[in-house]
Amino acid sequence: MKPPSAPLSNIAAAFIVFFLNLPLALGMDPPPELQRHHYMGLAETKNHYSLLERWQQPIKTPLIILTGVEDLPENWWETATSALEYGFSQVFIFELRGQGHSQRVPGNSKKAIHVEQFRDYASDFLLFLKVIQTRHGIDKQPYIIAHSTGAPVLATAIPMIRESKPGLLPLKVSLWTPLIRLSLSPFIESKPMTAILTFIDRIATGLGFFLMGRRFSDRPFATNKLTNDKKKYEWAEAIRRSNNLNSSGVSLHWGLQTQKATLRLLTNNYAALNVSTLVFVAEDDQVVNNNWSIDNEHWKIKKINNAKHALHLAPDFVLTPILRETFRFFSASSESP
Repeated sequence: MKPPSAPLSNIAAAFIVFFLNLPLALGMDPPPELQRHHYMGLAETKNHYSLLERWQQPIKTPLIILTGVEDLPENWWETATSALEYGFSQVFIFELRGQGHSQRVPGNSKKAIHVEQFRDYASDFLLFLKVIQTRHGIDKQPYIIAHSTGAPVLATAIPMIRESKPGLLPLKVSLWTPLIRLSLSPFIESKPMTAILTFIDRIATGLGFFLMGRRFSDRPFATNKLTNDKKKYEWAEAIRRSNNLNSSGVSLHWGLQTQKATLRLLTNNYAALNVSTLVFVAEDDQVVNNNWSIDNEHWKIKKINNAKHALHLAPDFVLTPILRETFRFFSASSESP
C-alpha cells in the first residue's frame, strides 16, 4: 500500500525550514535580531533602545551607539551588524527622547524636535546606562559611537556618569559628524535676536519649523543633506515613514538650547574629556558647522571626503573604511578578535 502523499503546504514548509537553517548547517551565524527594549524615563516618557548580540563573540566590552535627531535604530543596522562581524558581542542603540520610537514629554504639544533643557537628554542617557547595567548585566566600561546631537549629549552626560556611575565611563569614544557648532547665521546667534526669537517661539508653537527648515524626509534625494547614496536614502525614508518617526523639524527653542550647550561644551566638557577619541567630520556636511578646533591630545580628527552628514548611511566605499578604522581603534590595546 502506497503511503499517503504529503500536502503541498507541508512540502513548502519543509523547504522553508531547510533554507532558514542552511546557515547553521554550514557553520554560519544566523542573522542577528534587532531586540527592542524600553524603560520609563525621568519625565514619564517611554524611552527606547535596541540591542543586537552574539554572546560567543570575543569582544565582551559593549558597544553603545548614541544616535542623533530624526534617526532610527534601523538606520544603524549596517554599522551594528558590522560590529558583530568584527567580534563585538553586544551592540546597544540608544534613541533620544522624542526621537524614533521614544516618546515625547507628556503634555508637550510641539510637533517639532523639542527639549526644554539640553541636560534632559544626558539625564535620560545616564538612566539608560543604569538600566542596561541591571537588565543586561553590563559590568564593563563601554565603547561609544556618538553621532551628531549624540556627541554633545555624551559630553553633557560625562560629568554625571563620573559622579554616579564611574564604572560605566566610556573606555573609548568615536564621534561621527559631531554637532559641536550649529550652522546658524550670526544674526540669529546674536543675543538680542536670540531673546526675541525665544519669546516668539514660546508664543507661536512650531515657528522654529519654518525658521530652521522643513523635514528632510519631504525633500527629494537631490536636495537631501544626509547621504550621497540614493538606495540607502530611499531605504531610510521608507523605514522612517513605516515607523511614523517622532519628528517634523526642530523647534527654535531646541536650536537655541543646543547652540548654547555646544558652545559651552566646546570650551569645557569636550576639552576635559580625557578619553581616547576618534572624530570623523564630513567634507560636505551641510547640517553642522565644522569651523571649530579642540585642544586635546587625546583627540584624533579625520576629515572624510565624498561624505555628507549621516556617515552611517554613506556609500559603502566611504562607510567601510570608517567602520574598519573605528573598530580597530576600539580594540587596540584591549580585547581583540
